Amino acid sequence: MCEPDNRKVILIEKCKPFPLVLDIACGFNIYKPFFKQHIGLDLKNKKADIIADAHRLPFRDNIFKTIVLFDIIEHSTKYGLIFEEAKRVAKNHAKYLLSTVWVEGDAVEGDTEHKHCYTNELLRRVLVAHGFTPKISRDIDILYSYGYIKK
Repeated sequence: MCEPDNRKVILIEKCKPFPLVLDIACGFNIYKPFFKQHIGLDLKNKKADIIADAHRLPFRDNIFKTIVLFDIIEHSTKYGLIFEEAKRVAKNHAKYLLSTVWVEGDAVEGDTEHKHCYTNELLRRVLVAHGFTPKISRDIDILYSYGYIKK
């Protein structure tokens, strides 16, 4: 079983997420205890509350007040669709939290499942293009972002 990454726990505490959280690609659902009203969704992991594809979320529009996107966008060639689906199910001005690999970090090396890696500027452009208002920081090999989703 995986342990929570302390850097992500700090981001959760800093962001102060609103209740009714959708954690897209939650894996082992290890961040569930850090949220109120949390739903973890994953494509394969049986520890998730819901097994579903992030590219076609099984929810109606405008439900969630916080969207978590930890370690997902680097694994998809259709990351824009993930952002659009997250935006669709989020309420206007919902909060979001995100982490992904930095282009020059060690996390990029040798991981064949990583389809993309990001610079601060590329991540900012992608987020803004999809209606996210990003605050971005980097810690060693990971980029973190949080902010709001505007519709």
